[in-house]
Amino acid sequence: MDIFKKIYDFLTSPLFIAFLRFNLYFLFALWLSLVIWTYRDAKRRGSFAFFWALTVLVFNFFGWIILASISTPSTVLMLGLLKNE
Repeated sequence: MDIFKKIYDFLTSPLFIAFLRFNLYFLFALWLSLVIWTYRDAKRRGSFAFFWALTVLVFNFFGWIILASISTPSTVLMLGLLKNE
């Protein structure tokens, strides 16, 4: 039974709780920045910016992957990584 007390003490320690909160704040900031970046990118491309931002807002990272996979060829051409021959 002593092992369960040690696990409980670790999971309720202030350091572990601070670590969890930091990670949650970081993930929230990343999620929000992906929504903003998606809106700006879709608007710059002339696409439905609100729709894509809403997709990333609802589906989170998976929505961003959908956008990135759909718009990859033009992104690659814009970055100059693929020669347009």
